[in-house]
Amino acid sequence: MFGDKKKIKDSERSLISETVSIEGTINSSGAIDIAGLVKGPVISKEIVIRETGSITGSIEGDRVEIHGHMDGKVSGDDVIIGGTGTVKGDIEFGNNLRTENGADIDGYIKK
Repeated sequence: MFGDKKKIKDSERSLISETVSIEGTINSSGAIDIAGLVKGPVISKEIVIRETGSITGSIEGDRVEIHGHMDGKVSGDDVIIGGTGTVKGDIEFGNNLRTENGADIDGYIKK
C-alpha cells in the first residue's frame, strides 16, 4: 500500500498517549502507536492500537496491529488482532491475517 517495506526505526514512531483524544484525519508516512482515543480515519505505514487505545473510523496501513478497540473498516497488507483486540467493522487484508485467542471480531473478513 505504501511502497517500500523497510523496517521502521523507533525514532520514526509517533505516539498518541492515553491522555490524548483526537478528532480528525491522521496521516503518517511512519508508524503510529495509539494508546488514546481517535475519532476519524488513520492512514499510516504501520498502526498499532494498544490495549488502552480506541479508534472510531477507518484505518489503512501496510501493517495493522489491534490490541484495543476499533470501530470501523480495517485495511492492511498484514493485520493482527491481538487477544485483547475488538474490531467492530469489516477487515480487508492483502497478505496475512492473524487472530490471537480472545480476539473479538464483528464484521466481514475479505482478502
